[in-house]
Amino acid sequence: MDNSRLSRSSAGYTIAAIVAILFSTALTIAKESYTPLLAAMKSISHHWTVHGVIVLAVFLILGALLSRRSWNIGGMMLASTVFISTAISGFALLFFFLTL
Repeated sequence: MDNSRLSRSSAGYTIAAIVAILFSTALTIAKESYTPLLAAMKSISHHWTVHGVIVLAVFLILGALLSRRSWNIGGMMLASTVFISTAISGFALLFFFLTL
């Protein structure tokens, strides 16, 4: 397997994607559990639109900041971490909505 090192931008934005995936899951659970947060998001626009804009902002800002740093991490490691964080988020949302 090829585990070549990634450029600063590739590594930074991949790590930002991992954080954004987990943040999106946490925000979904928070807004569905805490009615005032959901109401505040609905007062701005549709809550899913606000949710998407917030997660996109987290991804872009964090990606830009993390791309400044030099990373010594392989592509396969980051790809595996993206997969694992997506699976964890999916199961967390499944469990949350099944127990709601």
